[in-house]
Amino acid sequence: MNGKALLSAGAVVIGLSGALASPANADYMFSGSGTSGNFVGDAAEPWSLNFIAPFDNWGSPGVGAGLTSYLEADSAFGLDLVFSGVGAIDPASITIGNSSACVGSGGGGTTFCGEPFDSTGFWEAFLTGPDSISFRAQNVSQILDQGEDYFVNVFFTGSTSPTDFSFEGKWITDFSPDPTPTPVPGILPLIAAGLGLLQLSLWRRKRSKVTAVPAA
Repeated sequence: MNGKALLSAGAVVIGLSGALASPANADYMFSGSGTSGNFVGDAAEPWSLNFIAPFDNWGSPGVGAGLTSYLEADSAFGLDLVFSGVGAIDPASITIGNSSACVGSGGGGTTFCGEPFDSTGFWEAFLTGPDSISFRAQNVSQILDQGEDYFVNVFFTGSTSPTDFSFEGKWITDFSPDPTPTPVPGILPLIAAGLGLLQLSLWRRKRSKVTAVPAA
């Protein structure tokens, strides 16, 4: 392999690196504070913070408040939430939610459910920190499309109404059943690895020519 071929191969490696690193769908960010509000604008998905013993709870549309419709243009496969100003998310309620049949109350635990509202319609919940949680579809058929209904409940330990409650969240628009996926390698490591393999191949070819025994 000559120098030109080596450069061409390097260009291919760069092109592949860029393709792997390029983002897919954009996630939808939102935030809120106080005791109630909407994810986007004045008439979008509502949320509320309630105080029902023995847990404080947050929900969209709210615990026992029925269903709301997903309004974003891109379909969703997950939901990430980070809370502030409340007690820690209750791990026991997540255990209940991950084995429930989409019950929108304290008996259903911390859970996310979309159509159909049965044991196949929930997204698995992952506790990612004391006050953060991720819900993820576990197969591509659990997609949440625009206009479809859903509800989500999150229960906290403690029973004191917070005065400085807030949260941040985002809808995940790519299928990723693990909330902490392996990051895509950067461009430079891929380039270095590709060129290293090409150089090794070139060295082996030259060595084979030198050590070859002429035919009799």
